[in-house]
Amino acid sequence: ELGFERANLREIAARAGVSAGTVLHYYGDKRGLLHAALFEELDAALDRAIQQAGERSTLLAQLDTLTRAVFAYYKARPVLSRVALKESLFADAPWAGRFAEQAARVSHAVTALALDARTRRELPARTDPALLSVTYLSVFYFALIAWAQQAVADPEALVAAQLRQLFPHSEGDPR
Repeated sequence: ELGFERANLREIAARAGVSAGTVLHYYGDKRGLLHAALFEELDAALDRAIQQAGERSTLLAQLDTLTRAVFAYYKARPVLSRVALKESLFADAPWAGRFAEQAARVSHAVTALALDARTRRELPARTDPALLSVTYLSVFYFALIAWAQQAVADPEALVAAQLRQLFPHSEGDPR
């Protein structure tokens, strides 16, 4: 209702039916409360996105599915997502480590998808799956930040266009 900056920890606690001291004890401050409120939900969204991606048959389709599923999470709550992104990019411990673990989990999943694609001969044998994963995440995070800044309305299309530059010989629409 008020936005993150104007929200008051005492009012948040009162609406939750607990004391401000209880919130401070468990979460440290309102940033910690924000991270705790969204972390598990984002974690579950990432698990679903990784699973959905694995169900597709080509690497390009898998990455497109992963991209769309994660963006669906953010787009379902745009204002809160923008605040959460801003706060999580510069989070203190322990949240910085927990968000880094989420990114690492996605990176490992993309690396595994790329390894499988290389085994299927969809990618050249010289392709480094870990480097491909870093490249994908770089493109994804660029699109996510551009979306958060409201510079890009369709971040999924931006990621898809960039992936097609990386895989110019891939056939078919990944959707």
